[in-house]
Parts: sequence; structure tokens; C-alpha cells
Amino acid sequence: MYGVTQQSISEFAKRNADDIQAIIDSTRTLLGDIALADKAKRIAAYVETAERVDGVLDAEQVAETEGRRRATGGVPLAELLRTQQAAYRAIAEELGDLPQRIKVEGGGEPVRHVIEGVDVADLK
Repeated sequence: MYGVTQQSISEFAKRNADDIQAIIDSTRTLLGDIALADKAKRIAAYVETAERVDGVLDAEQVAETEGRRRATGGVPLAELLRTQQAAYRAIAEELGDLPQRIKVEGGGEPVRHVIEGVDVADLK
């Protein structure tokens, strides 16, 4: 995209390691007052969200079992499940438990598969 190789980026990072570290340290100092800039605090916030949603879902299950009113407070169940899943995923990403996704851009001709000895007309 920028016309440089991974190797040249790595070499640049090695040559400028001290300057890069100084910028990282300076940024951390500037962001120190922002709670969500701290990884542990972000994870704690995600955990709190997940636990709160878990509590509502548990109460919903008990209410359903006992035949009582819904316990979700009017929030659609699907929305609660999306919130729960997003919190769990965010925690896993923060902890590095999910592999980084790599964007692969295609181009050129689409792939065409040919199975030798099979007439497509016979498959109908």
C-alpha cells in the first residue's frame, strides 16, 4: 500500500527504537489520567459489563422458569446477548487470546473451479 517492505519497516523500528520508546512513554504519560487508556482498567470495565449482563440473563432464566414477568427490563434479549458477546470478545482481544485478523485484498480474475470428467448439465 505504501510501497515499503516489512523488512524495511523492521529496520526502521530497530534504528529508531529509542525515539519510538520515548514517544510511547510520552503518550502513556499524557493518557495516564484517562481511565480507559489503561489496559487493566479497560478489562475491568468490560468484565463489569459482562457480569451485569450475565446477572440480567440469569434473572431472565429464573423468571422464565417460574413463569414470571420478563427480567430484562424491556431490553430485547438479542441486544443483551450482543452486549455480552462484545464484552467477552473485547476481553479476549485485550488479553491477546484472539489472533489478529489479516485483510487479504483480492484482485484480478475470479477463481474458476473445473472438475475434470463431470458434465455440469448432468448435475441438475
